[in-house]
Amino acid sequence: HDLSLVEAGISLPQEMDKLQRCISPTEWVLTHLGEAHLGNFEDTRHLAQEKCRLFHACNRVFMPASLLPEVQHLLECPAVTWGLDGQAPHADLQATATGRPGTFQLTWNGACTQVQLGMHDDVSLHNALTASLVALHHGATLADLASQWPMLKPVSGRLSSVKRPQGGVLLQDDTSHDFGALGVALQRLVGLNDDLPRVAIVGDVPQSGLEDSARAQKLGAYLQRARCEQAWVWC
Repeated sequence: HDLSLVEAGISLPQEMDKLQRCISPTEWVLTHLGEAHLGNFEDTRHLAQEKCRLFHACNRVFMPASLLPEVQHLLECPAVTWGLDGQAPHADLQATATGRPGTFQLTWNGACTQVQLGMHDDVSLHNALTASLVALHHGATLADLASQWPMLKPVSGRLSSVKRPQGGVLLQDDTSHDFGALGVALQRLVGLNDDLPRVAIVGDVPQSGLEDSARAQKLGAYLQRARCEQAWVWC
């Protein structure tokens, strides 16, 4: 084969060392650091350190420039980055919102183009920018991106979306148990284009690394931001 794309994730310390020896990646794409399974690590710095073991001997890493402060001291290879709305002026790929929903100007190597994304949530935008960064580095053009962005579809991952016959949409993720995944699901809930009540049924997040009271408070803040009218929580 000419190219293999392999996803690597961990839930315990030292797991990434084993994956690195198995995969031996030449390039690495860091999408986010997250807080999944944080309770199994000392803190967020320890989690980031363990994740970054994957890029030992990599030629380069593609990533959002916003993550550089957290991982730059761990990098053993050059970072190729993207930035949004001027927040990272030295990023290789620059994206600037035009004021119209889903429309952005992309700048790469001094050239510009305008792209249209049909999804307006942060995760979809960030995924599109990360994928574009990798594609541009491997020979794609800005014109290619302008033609392909409108055809991008949401990456649901473990989050499924089902339209109910009686009306409304069921968003379900019965695999993930972290605040990052919960935030993605609730943001998708907020973005639904209907006037139906917002109801959330969620479980505990025991591997968050937070004490019971702090965990409950954070969970309540997430639900409040999503403007849920009802919430059923079990622990």
